[in-house]
Amino acid sequence: MHGYGRMPQAFMDDNYDSDNDTTKYGTYAVSRPRHDENMDDDLAQVNDYGETKGENLAAWLKKPEVVLFVRRKFGSFLRTFTDENEQHVYSNRIQEMCQLNKQSIEVNFVHISNKQPTLAIWLAEEPACMLPVLNEVAKDIVAEVYPEYYRVHSQIFVRIRDLPVEDKLRDLRQMHLNALVKFRGVVTKRSGVYPQCYEIYLRCVCGDLKGPCTSSSVQEAKKYAGTCIRCQKVGRYTLDELKTVYNNHQKLTVQETPGTVPPGRVPR
Repeated sequence: MHGYGRMPQAFMDDNYDSDNDTTKYGTYAVSRPRHDENMDDDLAQVNDYGETKGENLAAWLKKPEVVLFVRRKFGSFLRTFTDENEQHVYSNRIQEMCQLNKQSIEVNFVHISNKQPTLAIWLAEEPACMLPVLNEVAKDIVAEVYPEYYRVHSQIFVRIRDLPVEDKLRDLRQMHLNALVKFRGVVTKRSGVYPQCYEIYLRCVCGDLKGPCTSSSVQEAKKYAGTCIRCQKVGRYTLDELKTVYNNHQKLTVQETPGTVPPGRVPR
């Protein structure tokens, strides 16, 4: 269960009163913590924010018109963002990344919040929905500059850094689940690096191929596979391991740093 009651402090005004806040994430009216004047035209094809009240944010962010809005705004951000020296920060970073044959670009969260505050709020609350879209945008921009770069790396990753709000590990609660958080700690345990499904392809016993399905669960992909178009049978799909794409997956256990543990308490 995801708690939508936490508004990132980076977007709170000094006189913010949480008791009188009418933009609670639970009713989904995330629309108006701060208005972006440049996005009115783009929102003509996106439902009015008031119409999304009561709708789950994760489900809403998967709507085609919302995905298109995110792609356009983030693409414009990467192409046009300049620093105080009028340097195109992310255009230069993309070029450097490609010259070094890397596949990830670091994006400053504060830069996004200053230029595209709506995207920043969505990213803080639903990174699992937003990051795949941002990755695709970065991949498209790389393809514009280096059309053959897909031969080096088939995926490009956006890495978010410099989140302005730092939470204490001891203060993390259920409301922080699935949200983008920043904290300090010591890694005390880590698993091995295992493959995790990224793009799943399913093949029916009759030979029909279905995919790709962007899910980490084979069972979930089979559930949505439905009836085979060719043989009209249900439940005959199995994982096609040769065509399925995998990502590396690892789990970390993090503990409070010794200097932050209250006297007489056990580190969490």
